Amino acid sequence: MNRAGPGTFSGDIKECLREDVRSLLQDTTTTTVITVSTPTQAGTFTPASGAYANTVSECSVRAWVTDLTLNQVLGIPGAQIGDLKVFVMDDDLQVPPNKDTSLNWGGDDYSVLEVRTDVINVHHELHARRRS
Repeated sequence: MNRAGPGTFSGDIKECLREDVRSLLQDTTTTTVITVSTPTQAGTFTPASGAYANTVSECSVRAWVTDLTLNQVLGIPGAQIGDLKVFVMDDDLQVPPNKDTSLNWGGDDYSVLEVRTDVINVHHELHARRRS
């Protein structure tokens, strides 16, 4: 794993890395399309109706999706067999993902448990669990 800080890479190198990751995530033989939904602000409550509504950024993006390995499950607090690891490009999202982000993949809904962003902000690694 690269332990370099964000200031370590020049703009040119960062752009080359971004394009390398993008080309991997655009490979339609190994990736899929998912819908990423992230609340963009605190919801609004309407007292008269009792309704509460979130403002949500929702976009469909190409992603690489796989199950967490057993070693990853053992190393991530709260992770379970069957949880997913999802890689998405930062540039493809309207807002950065967080633990309130949800995913839809293949008609199934998933809750994001953890978000890891690479050191140069090119992609996000999301750990997600299928909602029952």
